[in-house]
Amino acid sequence: MALTNEDIQAIGQLLDSKLNPIKEDVQTLKEDVQTLKEGQSQLREDVEILKEDVQTLKEGQSQLKEDVEILKEDVQTLKAEQSQLRDDLRKTEGNLKEEIQKECGLVLDEVERVHNILDRHKADTTKHTA
Repeated sequence: MALTNEDIQAIGQLLDSKLNPIKEDVQTLKEDVQTLKEGQSQLREDVEILKEDVQTLKEGQSQLKEDVEILKEDVQTLKAEQSQLRDDLRKTEGNLKEEIQKECGLVLDEVERVHNILDRHKADTTKHTA
């Protein structure tokens, strides 16, 4: 049994009608694959940017840690200096109180001396003419 040209054309048309949806699906798949490739490429770029940002954050965090350590050291130094200043202030206050007491004693001694002079002068009637 030999196929005629009409039979071959009919088989060709039948195959074409059956293969067209497959061709369309393959074309759609190709487009989807291309879209996925582009999306993947964009994701890679985004991941690189994220890596750079993370690295920048890590460096910033490292710098912040160093700064915090410096601040801690500075606070410790300030606390020690504050303690020393308090001790110095207490000593100075004690010295000032001592000096004030000495000065008050000298003033009182002088007041007493002047009173003695006045009392002697008052008691000496030869000095008064009234």
